[in-house]
Amino acid sequence: MERDFAKLVGAFTKGGLGVQNDDSLGKLGLVAAVSTSPAIVVTITDKGREALGLPVKPSRLPAEAAAADGGQEDSYIPTDGDSRESAYREIKVRRGQRDFRDALRRRYGDVCLISGCGELDVLEAAHIKPYRGQPDNHVENGLLLRADLHTLFDLDKIGIEPERLEVSVHPSIADPLYRELDGQTLRCDATRPSRDALQIRWEQYLARA
Repeated sequence: MERDFAKLVGAFTKGGLGVQNDDSLGKLGLVAAVSTSPAIVVTITDKGREALGLPVKPSRLPAEAAAADGGQEDSYIPTDGDSRESAYREIKVRRGQRDFRDALRRRYGDVCLISGCGELDVLEAAHIKPYRGQPDNHVENGLLLRADLHTLFDLDKIGIEPERLEVSVHPSIADPLYRELDGQTLRCDATRPSRDALQIRWEQYLARA
């Protein structure tokens, strides 16, 4: 670096600029800083590096750094992986959940017990009494519900009166698609879910209402 500094001084002296010291070089924008203790250390600017024929550091971020910094040019590269944290319901997936759903399908058929939807891909196994362990996976403690209705049931936005099996939609739900379900009877014929479990859940619903 000492030789580079001497070369820089010589190059501009030879060019007739009369540069004799680092102060002059600094004013010309060629040197950013010079330290002489304990050794000569010269910080040369990009302009000075060009004068010496040295490679100049790129002024723009490389693609990898730009991506990390939210750069605008092709910074997003789609991948096949999924690095998201698991969704809340996936975190709470319980041992036996698939068997629980299959048991409900055998008991009630492939139909949502509230809406009558028969699209199997959106039917989920809902616990009446909230799950606290394997015994709660009993078929009488379950309902087969469309995914959105399962969510509302879990939030106690939908309740089921335990004696008449009448569906009650919380007053805060204004969408007509849900309001039209209010007052309907659970579609379970003679095979009904646990009355005790429904009573526990009904009381939770009333407490929210």
